[in-house]
Order: sequence, then C-alpha cells, then structure tokens
Amino acid sequence: MDNIAGSEWLVFIVMMLHLLLTPGTKVEESFNVQATHDLIYHNIALENYDHHEFPGVVPRSFSGPVCLALSSLPARPFFWLFSLHKVWMLVFGRLVIASQFHFLFYASRTLPNVFALFGVLFVYQKWLDGHLQSAVRWATAFTFVFRCELVLLFAPLFLPSIFRGQLPLFGENGAIYTGISTALKALVVTVPVDSLLWGYPIWPEGIVINFNLLQNRSHEYGVSPLLWYFYSALPRALLSSIVFIPLGCLIDRRLPRLLLPPFIFISLYSLLPHKELRFIIYAFPLLSLPAAVFTARMWINKEKSWRRWALAWGAASHLAVNALISAFILYASARNYPGNDAVAYLQYMQRMDAAKPLSLHMDGMTCQTGVSRFLHLYPDWEYNKTENLTPAQLTRFDFLAVGSYDGKLRELVQANYTSTHRVLFVVPAFHGVTWRKLKWPSIGRYLPVPLAYPEIQITEKIAVLRRKD
Repeated sequence: MDNIAGSEWLVFIVMMLHLLLTPGTKVEESFNVQATHDLIYHNIALENYDHHEFPGVVPRSFSGPVCLALSSLPARPFFWLFSLHKVWMLVFGRLVIASQFHFLFYASRTLPNVFALFGVLFVYQKWLDGHLQSAVRWATAFTFVFRCELVLLFAPLFLPSIFRGQLPLFGENGAIYTGISTALKALVVTVPVDSLLWGYPIWPEGIVINFNLLQNRSHEYGVSPLLWYFYSALPRALLSSIVFIPLGCLIDRRLPRLLLPPFIFISLYSLLPHKELRFIIYAFPLLSLPAAVFTARMWINKEKSWRRWALAWGAASHLAVNALISAFILYASARNYPGNDAVAYLQYMQRMDAAKPLSLHMDGMTCQTGVSRFLHLYPDWEYNKTENLTPAQLTRFDFLAVGSYDGKLRELVQANYTSTHRVLFVVPAFHGVTWRKLKWPSIGRYLPVPLAYPEIQITEKIAVLRRKD
C-alpha cells in the first residue's frame, strides 16, 4: 500500500509541474475560467460577467464554475488580507481540479471535458465494482449537464450488463427509470442556475446537441480525417504505452471486455467531422490498463529467469520513454501561451502606472493564447477584447496586443499599426517542431535510416505596442 500511495503522490507532483509551467488558459477553457472569475469577483452583478460584456461564446453549463468558485471562496479572505494578485486565485481553482484527477496536463485545465471526466471516473469506479445503478445515476447526470456525447461511451459500457441481466432495463431499479429520474433532477437543479446567469432560459447541452447533431455545424471549427483519432490522437496521448494494448490483452483475457467500450466510443465519435484530442480523454484511463497490467506482470515475475528479467526491464523502460517525450511536449506547451506572457509582462513593466486609467486592447490571438480575467490585475485599467475594430477605433488605446499565427508579425505590425503606435516588446513562442539530422558520418553510414532529433521552433508571435505621444 505504501508503494501505491507513493505512486499517487508522484502523479500529483508531476501534475503540479504541468500546472506551474503552463498557467495560461487556451480558448477551449475560456468560458469556464471566465465564469469562475466572475462568480468569485462579481457575484450577483451579472451585467459585469464576461459573456455579457463580450457575447458570442458557445453556451456551457455554470455547474462546474459554480463548484469551483464555491471551493475557492475559503481562500479569498487570505488574498485580500495579504494583497495577493487574483491570478493566484486561478491557480487555487486549478488546484481543486488537479487534486481530483490522475491526468497531468489536461487535469489542470478548466475544460468542460475535464469537469465531465470527474463523473466518468466515478462511473468507471462504480461499474468495475458492480454498483451498476449508481453508475447509471452518475453517467446520466454528467451527460445531461456537462457533455452530451458521453452517451456514446456509456451506451456500450452498460449494454452488455443489460444483456447479461446484471442491470435490469425496466422497473423502479431499472436503467430507464433511474436514468430519466436522474436526468430530471439534474436539469431541475442546473437549468434555473444557468438560465439566471446567462440571462435567458437555457439548457446548455441542448444548444450543443442542436448545433452539432441537428444542424451538423461542427465542421465550422475544422475537419479531420475519419480515422484521425486512431492514427494521430491516440498515439500522442498514450505515447509508447500504446504498443502494450495487444500484449496486455494476450496475458489477461479480462482486458478486451474493458477496452471494448472506449474503442466503440472513439469509433462512433470519429463520425463527427470536427475532432480534437480532448474529446476522447474519457477513454484514456481504460486504454492505459493493458500497459499497466503487462508491465506489472512482467515485473512481478522478473526473478524467474534472465529472459524475464530483461523483458521486465524492457517493459518498464517505456515509462522513461514516456517521461522524456512528455518533458519535450511540456516545454513546447509552456512556450505556447504568448498571450498570457504578453499581458503579464506588460503589467509588470507598467506596475508604476497601476492606478492610472490606461487601456489595453487584445486581439483574437492574444485572447486565445492564455488571457483570462484572472490576469487583469489593475482595476483602473480597461482590458478590451472587442473584435473587428477599425484602425481608427484602435487609436484610442494606450496599448495594443497584436498576434500573428503565420510568423509574419513584423509585417503585420508595420502595415497596420506603426502610424499610431510603436512596438514596446515582442513575445516569442512555440511555432512548430522540425527534425534535425545528427552529424555523425562515421556511424550514420552503417544505419538503414538517418538519425535525427526533434527541435522546437520559436518565432515572434505577439507584439505589444504603445501609443505614440
């Protein structure tokens, strides 16, 4: 048990490392982090909420942000007492989530998928323990409140139990009655809260169902090939552990039954044209089981022969491979929040002007790469992210944060802003990964393929400009 507890602490420590090195927020988690900020700092002043000041965000449930805000409230007096910046309240809110999940990077993100993952893990626990009725309750509540697509995971999870007679379909203890009653209770609690905070009657997941399924408009956010999850997302998520899926199934015949639901879920989800790795995050815990089972089985039997000893260390070495790849990706991710870096450094540079009524306009890229209201440190400043402003309208701002995805930042600034503003500083950030050949001619001539190593490309992504006097 001590080894188990120690491994859990190791996971937690590494997860905290991800959190500290990548404190910014991307656009996918924008609503939840902004809503959490507004619930903590604006309370019932709904007109000051971000989604009212800057409308257009896809409606999501306030249930997750409400829980986060309530969990963070006990720490708020300490922030006032010691005059701590509210950006640390964001870290505290992240810690609440990070203490609940055994994932590293995504576990510290305020994504709707992560809120849903909390329920999915409970469902897995109840399902594996044989508490099927309780599992149905958790599954229904989190499907109707957070992510409607979870039905694609839970249907193949529960149907075998229904066919085997372990979970009745009808009756007071049946899946249908339990699901309907739980859904009604969940909606009775959450819909009034969401309707109040959004300002009109709304069931957020109903809006998502209408947008993605009935109107079939998910392709507006981008389209990926049909099998993208299998040849791109899963290898990047599981890293070298993916090779142990067939090996684990060979030595433990119980594993295929556990792996069938996530594979069906991913296959069904692949039919939607818009794909992102985070959409299938719920499958990762079960898909990681074969690697854990195979490595543990080899390690337990490593003393029986030298072959088993070599096989055990070979299997365990994949953890080191995963760690190296994760460290590389973590560094790239830490350099992928130029918006956060730009606004944070600007406020540090202008800390002597914190009480002055200055104004900052942030363009779309800046807001999408790390900026949230937790980063707005100076109450007397105006932080504006209104889109599609004309050059004449931008002249009134003391500072501009302008970004470019294509690496042509200097040209963009020179063509559009230098007549009224001057460049204060630029923020370099992650641009891509290239492969460099190792220059070892004496060794390379004997190898069937050339040796190469990955190199992260860093280019100027955001420029912060100051209005000319």
